[in-house]
Order: sequence, then C-alpha cells, then structure tokens
Amino acid sequence: MQTQNEFLGEYLSRRRSILIEILRHELFPSKSICSNCQQSAGTYWCRDCFGSGLWCSDCCVSTHAHVPFHRIQMWNGTFFERSDLLTHQLTMDLCHFPDDCPSIPLNSETHTIFDPDSPDEADEFSDGHLPDNDQSAGTSGSTMHSGSRSKLTIVSSTGIFTRWIRWCHCAKSADQYVQLLLRAKLFPASFKNPKTAFTFEVLDHFRLDALECHTAAMNFMSKIGRITDEVFPSRVPVSGPMHRITFPLSSYCVGSLSGAAPSVPRVAGFA
Repeated sequence: MQTQNEFLGEYLSRRRSILIEILRHELFPSKSICSNCQQSAGTYWCRDCFGSGLWCSDCCVSTHAHVPFHRIQMWNGTFFERSDLLTHQLTMDLCHFPDDCPSIPLNSETHTIFDPDSPDEADEFSDGHLPDNDQSAGTSGSTMHSGSRSKLTIVSSTGIFTRWIRWCHCAKSADQYVQLLLRAKLFPASFKNPKTAFTFEVLDHFRLDALECHTAAMNFMSKIGRITDEVFPSRVPVSGPMHRITFPLSSYCVGSLSGAAPSVPRVAGFA
C-alpha cells in the first residue's frame, strides 16, 4: 500500500503538468463556437456542468432550464467573470401539470419554461412580492394559461441566486404559493409572503453537515455566501433578517422533513 510520502513524491514530480491542466480551465478556447447550436459565438461557460464547452446566451439559458442553480461565467475579453445571465433571462416554471391544475382543462397545452421573447419587465411586481389576486388575474404570459411572475431568492448548495418564478394561473393565496414551491422541491423561508426559498438539496446538505461536522445554521449560510461570492460575500442577495433565513435550516434538521434529528445548535431568537 502506498504511503502518504510516496504519494506526495509522485505529486511533486507531476505538479507542473497538473497546474497547467488546472489553469487551462481559465483560458478562452481556440474554438469559440457555441457547443450546442454550432452557429453563434460562445462566450458563456458553466462552472458546474460537466465538460468545458462554451455556449451562446440563448443556448446557455435553454441548457440550464432544468439546472437553474449553476454558476455561469462570461468571457470579458481577458478572463471569465461571473454572469447574471440566468437571473435576467431564465424563468422557472412552477405551474401545475394540466391534469393537476383546477383552473386548466385537461386538453390544454402547457407553456414553455423559458420564453426568450418575453421582456423581463412585462409582468414584474413593483415590490418584488408574490402577486395578489388582482395582479395575477390580469397578467399575460407566453400562452393563455401562463401565470404571473415575480422574483425569488433561492438558496442552493452552489450559491444564493435571484430567479424569476412563473406561478400557476390558479394560485391566489399564500398557501397555494407555498404548495407550488414545495412541489418544486423548494422550502420557503416564510409561509405568508415568501421571498426566499431553500432547495431540498441544500437542506439535506446542511443536515449532513450538522450531523457530521456540528455546523451551526449561521456558519452554514456564511459558507454558502462565500461560495456565491468569495471576494464580496456581503453583496450576496438575501431577503429578510439572517435569523429568519436560517430558521428553515434548523427546522429541517430536527426531523420535520427528513425524520433525522441530529444535534444542531439553536438559532438565536428561536426556542
């Protein structure tokens, strides 16, 4: 069996070539054509997708329709920098399926997750909150059954993101909005007017961190903030006081969803 010193010796002999391959990911490839459409110039790259292909803006958005919490970077002529492409152009669809929505006939067609022709400000709500009954009733979308849109701050293991959410046409109460979030595997930070939600995946991530590493909720959120923006974590978008944001993490850990009950430090302000 190889000892640690022997492994380090092999690494030192290969260190230069290893560093060259690691730094190669920061270079702009010689072939800058979009790897998807093979037509437009590719300037966007994803830190979380497998492979090193580049995308044009439209292909990048459509490719991430079902993985909306990946970290996108754009080539600025000198290096790859963080991009807000998905924040502005991707709309997450939280509508019911036709056979599950009380307001849509069974033979109706569903609308697409992303409508590139829909302007960002077309159905934005001035206060960023969930739409009320009057607002949602008069909003049109990509098809006749599209619901209203609003922005939501979403916490995942890859960072904290702001995303457009298209709500189902039938949603008219806070409980219905919460139901739509839960069906999309998003746990709301508030049940009255949620503006922040946690992916089930990040809640499981925290549960295991708390179980194995005894990580407190505040420390875990600080780590996610660093993942989002390591240089300026204070710029990370978070809606509401931190103790309100970390409460779903602790409540998830005590077994409300998972059934596990690790020993987790309590968040200040909550019994």
